[in-house]
Amino acid sequence: MPPSNRVKGRRTELKVKHWLEKQGYEVELAPIPTRWGGGQDFFDGLWDGIAHRSDEIMFFQVKSNRSSVYGKKLDRHRAWKTVARKAIFLWEPRKRLPEVIELGTGTLIPPKTS
Repeated sequence: MPPSNRVKGRRTELKVKHWLEKQGYEVELAPIPTRWGGGQDFFDGLWDGIAHRSDEIMFFQVKSNRSSVYGKKLDRHRAWKTVARKAIFLWEPRKRLPEVIELGTGTLIPPKTS
């Protein structure tokens, strides 16, 4: 029997977490969703995790199905304004590495000069 969507999603999140840690990031994943609690992603369901390295902060969403990466499904992610990096990791079954889709950053407000 194939794994449930919740099990498959968490397994893929952990793969991305370990992959990012090998690249020098400290990674924090959203809490494991429960039967009663539903999705508990960061910032109102937008991000599966936050990765930090000395030179950047990245918010990321993990997908294991190509059809959920395109179209209006990611409009909220693209519209979310931040100066941090935003990325979608598409790690399809039986692939060795994820496909990284950059969403860009929000508008950076320049510092005031006096």
